[in-house]
Amino acid sequence: MNYRNRLWDYGKQPIEVMPELIQYCDVIMGNIWAANKMLGTSVSDHLNRQTTAQEYFTHSEASAKEIFKLFPQCKHIANTFRFMDNPKHNLFYGTYHTPESNYISPIRETNEVVDRIGSGDAFMAGLIYGLTNNEDGQEIINKATNAGYQKLFVKGDFGDGTL
Repeated sequence: MNYRNRLWDYGKQPIEVMPELIQYCDVIMGNIWAANKMLGTSVSDHLNRQTTAQEYFTHSEASAKEIFKLFPQCKHIANTFRFMDNPKHNLFYGTYHTPESNYISPIRETNEVVDRIGSGDAFMAGLIYGLTNNEDGQEIINKATNAGYQKLFVKGDFGDGTL
């Protein structure tokens, strides 16, 4: 799930469309704000750039529990967190949830961003790689986060294939 206000022009709100599509998904990836906008899950108004990663992790876990309850066929939920203080500075990390367990990646930080475009897609590619190779939960979120983070240093839409 990746909500972009300027790209959503279908005559219906996301909450009117996405639950019908999500009901068929085994894996859901996005962020807690997109889940709120597209699925109606809770998100706290007080979350901001100063919120700690641990608090975001706790909120991500609560959001995942709501999604698992609404969509019981879903077995994997991942969220990205990327914060920019300026165009070159990024904090980047992710969370991964199953109905039984919750994981958070290490926080990756850089002041050398080349291109932010595609980092979410690269994160998803790393997530799929970890899932299809039956990695454990911590390794899955670490690979997904590393793939998204590495994409920040590659110009254009495609990463360099490293995890």
